[in-house]
Amino acid sequence: MGQTVLVTGSNSGFGRLVSETLARQGYTVFAGMRGLNGKNARSAAEIRNILFTCN
Repeated sequence: MGQTVLVTGSNSGFGRLVSETLARQGYTVFAGMRGLNGKNARSAAEIRNILFTCN
């Protein structure tokens, strides 16, 4: 059974790095961020793509 993690602030910085790294290592990652349809729309799309292709 795989591990599941919740990472907040995953739009940039350490939150993004941790989200991507754990997803690539096989973890199920719930990546949280504010402004999904606003200023973080691009980051949300990028991280969503990474998380769904890794699992």
